[in-house]
Amino acid sequence: MTPLVSIIIPAYNSEIFLSETIDSILGQTYANWELIIIDDGSKDATFALSKQFEEQDARIRAVQKPNGGVVSALNRGLSELSEESFGVITFGHDDVMKSNLVECLVNELIRNEKAVLASALGSYIDAGGELFRPGEMERHFSERFSVQNGRAISLPLTNRIDFEMLAVRNYIPAGGAIFKKAVLEQTGGFLTGCDGSEDWHLWLRFSQKGEIVFVNEALYLYRRHDKNITNNSEFMGKSQIFMIRDLVKSGKLSKTQIEALIVGYHFRNSLQEIRYRREWAMNNLKEIKLVEAAKQFRHVVKLMLQKKENSRRLLEAIEVGS
Repeated sequence: MTPLVSIIIPAYNSEIFLSETIDSILGQTYANWELIIIDDGSKDATFALSKQFEEQDARIRAVQKPNGGVVSALNRGLSELSEESFGVITFGHDDVMKSNLVECLVNELIRNEKAVLASALGSYIDAGGELFRPGEMERHFSERFSVQNGRAISLPLTNRIDFEMLAVRNYIPAGGAIFKKAVLEQTGGFLTGCDGSEDWHLWLRFSQKGEIVFVNEALYLYRRHDKNITNNSEFMGKSQIFMIRDLVKSGKLSKTQIEALIVGYHFRNSLQEIRYRREWAMNNLKEIKLVEAAKQFRHVVKLMLQKKENSRRLLEAIEVGS
């Protein structure tokens, strides 16, 4: 008997893309799954659409709740998991699974007894579903950095993802990851108030419970559009500060792990990240994508202006956690 995989989709005003997302789940080569759609107080037809799919397939459940944000919706989804659930996937309401995503990820968890989480790569698509900057997302999530002797260093892709690597960058796209429900019962769910970095915070906690295995294949499509929360650099910066503060306050980290979080944070706000954004902007200019290029140049300027302020916030977070 194949183990049950639970898929949670937090959805808010999602009627435009939701059908395509659910269709991609219905088309999975792995059949033993349940889909839990959490309508987070949408003002459009999201819940009605979800109910239509529920009526068509017994594996689908639609749940409605007052608006509370993505973390609230995700945690409600976790509370709805079937008792026999083996692995959990949280998936974006606007993203698309390739047909073998669930099968590949669950097989990795089964094959590796020490594994608590399995992750794969993704590819960008635009609002219309066309591939966007082919290879860009794959390259970004294939880079490996870790903290050794107080500094961030580059590592080959073959290195297993661990806490020190995740302290530098989130290498695990939520839509391309499955985690064990049994381990979730040890770590607890998503951190309230950590919207934007909620998955990263969970991966860091999971990394302390066992191994993270990696599938070097793009198994899902991440949709890039103007409403992506990751476009808001200021919001994401504050979210990461909140994440670090909570981890430090937990009292469960070693001195080395706290150091890794600090070094990783400064690395992300360093010239390395500015260089990455600048190159992206220049590539968009070459392709005459002026709006996207302008966004990335603005991001570069914001990063440079925010660097000093972010350092102050980080220091305050560490002091509060001490």
